[in-house]
Amino acid sequence: MKAGAEALPFADGSFDAAMAIMTVHHWPDLHRGLAELRRVAHRQVVFTWDPTHRPELWLLEMDHARSPA
Repeated sequence: MKAGAEALPFADGSFDAAMAIMTVHHWPDLHRGLAELRRVAHRQVVFTWDPTHRPELWLLEMDHARSPA
């Protein structure tokens, strides 16, 4: 199934939770996408970062720490 964040193909309240991981920068309309998350789920989680602070992203630091030397 293919859909955009601004028009999710699910009924209101279909899910207990909805999560968006590192994707909001791809959404043409952030406010509509967030409204859709609220519409389809009782709880919402959005995980993103500020690309101007990329060197400080904890996930990249963790990944480097786990890489073999």
